[in-house]
Amino acid sequence: MTIHNSASVILNPSRNHSTAPMRGAPSFRNKTVSSSIFRGNAPAALRSRSCQRGFTLIELLVSLVILALLSIAGYRSLDAVLQTRERVAAETRKWQHLSFFFSRLEMDIAQAVHRSARDSGGLLQPEWIGHAVVVGEDDAELTFTRAGIADQGLAMQAPQRIAYRLEQGNIVLLRWQALDMAERMRPVRYTLLEGVSEFTWRYLDSVGNWQTQWPMAAGPAVIPAGATAAAATTATPAAATTTAATAATPAPATTAAIAPSGLPQAAEVSLTLSNGDKITRIFALQ
Repeated sequence: MTIHNSASVILNPSRNHSTAPMRGAPSFRNKTVSSSIFRGNAPAALRSRSCQRGFTLIELLVSLVILALLSIAGYRSLDAVLQTRERVAAETRKWQHLSFFFSRLEMDIAQAVHRSARDSGGLLQPEWIGHAVVVGEDDAELTFTRAGIADQGLAMQAPQRIAYRLEQGNIVLLRWQALDMAERMRPVRYTLLEGVSEFTWRYLDSVGNWQTQWPMAAGPAVIPAGATAAAATTATPAAATTTAATAATPAPATTAAIAPSGLPQAAEVSLTLSNGDKITRIFALQ
């Protein structure tokens, strides 16, 4: 009985199509309806998604303003860093030049010797000359004789006549080729320091007073009493009697003008730079 029913189902295809669909079989009618609904709603969904992805004009303007502010802040920061670096580099160069100048000056002063020199006119000049006011073209605020340099060749081993002079805002080193100058001999000039507005010196004498020039101006010197009378001698008896009477009478002390020379006890240099900085150094000589 069971086998008959199964065969009838297989051999009767019209009956199979008229029967209800099996449970779990797909429904083509529902799929057709669903796809038609999807095709009807597709443009609205795409328009909604495109509106959500874009930016408004106000948002773009705000973004541009923020970017401009950040660019300005970054430029100002970079400019401040560059200006700071330039100032630091300028200060470093300034102190390097000052250090070199004072080192050279200290080395020259330490080698100062007691040796006078003759100028181009044949006049004998003291070993150390300090002028408060410079007049001549080859005059300087400080001129002195220094010892030679042993490791700089035969020409530099002899004593040298050098000078330090302020010239057009620069401190210039003057060096003569010979200690006793020939006629019309001119010094060689070397620029040591730039950007200087004032260059002054003071010199410490043996009493402990600071002088603005060296050798000091002529001052009174006391000559012992009776020295003139003792020095006077005559050949005649009358003159001898007169001389003895004069020697017996104490004569008043007299004065004569002298100008002490030699090296000072110390030297003080003061520099005023073009930016207003003032630097003072003291160098001991004896």
